[in-house]
Amino acid sequence: MLNINEIRDFINSSLYKTALDKLEKKYKITTNGKELPSVLFEYDANKINLSGVTLSDLENILSNSLASFLKYIAIKLIVLLDEPDEQEGNDEKDVTIAVDAPYEDFLIIHLLEYYLLTNDVDNLINYLKKIKIPYSKKYCGQLKKIYALL
Repeated sequence: MLNINEIRDFINSSLYKTALDKLEKKYKITTNGKELPSVLFEYDANKINLSGVTLSDLENILSNSLASFLKYIAIKLIVLLDEPDEQEGNDEKDVTIAVDAPYEDFLIIHLLEYYLLTNDVDNLINYLKKIKIPYSKKYCGQLKKIYALL
């Protein structure tokens, strides 16, 4: 079981910082630069523990598959942000009030999905259900399609 200090160390590691830097330079995706609330470290530790993935698995992606991983994030954000929201009973067009830049830890959820897509795709749907992603089956299908675009 991971603890918040291990997550904090991972997010502050040179591998992780390099990934954020390359993501910003190549795809213009930036973080908000704010200090992470400790509750986010707890959420991240919980997600990693539920996935069955280790921090060394995530470090391996950042070391050996960084270009492919960053491309996955860029494609994912383009595909998912272009999809209309499905809401019942409201024919009005969706209005986005504000989109804030994410905290630095946002790579973790993408790393976990990428790892599972690459190494344990059969476990992906179970992981998505464990972390309570709405419409897990649909989202799992979308992730597989996005991964196929790499």
